[in-house]
Formats: sequence, structure tokens, C-alpha cells
Amino acid sequence: MKSLMVHSYKVSCSALHGRSPAASTHCTLPSGSYLTSVSCKRPHNVGTGLTKRLSDASDSLLLHMQNKSDVKASSKWMKLEYTRFSKELKAHKAHAEHEHNSCQVMANHDHERAMSEDSIRQLKLEI
Repeated sequence: MKSLMVHSYKVSCSALHGRSPAASTHCTLPSGSYLTSVSCKRPHNVGTGLTKRLSDASDSLLLHMQNKSDVKASSKWMKLEYTRFSKELKAHKAHAEHEHNSCQVMANHDHERAMSEDSIRQLKLEI
């Protein structure tokens, strides 16, 4: 009850001086009042502290979200790089296998040609 009376006095005191309650810093009580030792000071603004804490929390959350999106983008980039690298490696292996098969076929042809030349030489000697 006492706090309600003090609050109502603060509002009425401010109204007497033509100021808003937030703008009043100090006023004296009228004489004969039972609250003569209470002064009208601006109350500690809890809203400002709360607003600052909420702002800090939202900034932290936005930074976390940005970091999370950066991590997601980085992860996606790494996956794309891995996919590209694996495709290049697969193509390189396929090309190397094709080259090996080509060399093997050429070696087989050279061997068959050499064997046929030997057999032709043998036949010429027999004739």
C-alpha cells in the first residue's frame, strides 16, 4: 500500500511541475504530508537493462545463426569439392585403365606380328 501511495505521489508531483514522471529527477513534498522524508527521484529504469540484455541476446543469436549458415555453406562447398574431386579421380582412373588396355593390345599385336614373321621366315627356309 505504501508503494502505491509513493508511486501515485510521484506521478502527481510530476504533474504539478508540468513534467513527465520519467523526466522528473527530484521534487519536494508539500508541507503537512506524512511522507516528508521521501523524495521523488527517477526510479531505476529496469526496461533499459532488459532491453540491453535482449539486444545482446539477439545479437548473439544472429551471430550464431550467421556462423551456422557459414558452416553450412562451407560444408556444402566441401561436399561439392569432394564430388568434383571424386569425379576427376574416377575419370583419371578410367583413362589410365584405357591406356593400359591400349598398350596391352598393342603389345599383343606386336608379339603376334613377331611370331608370324618368325613362322614366315621358317617357311621360307623350308622352301
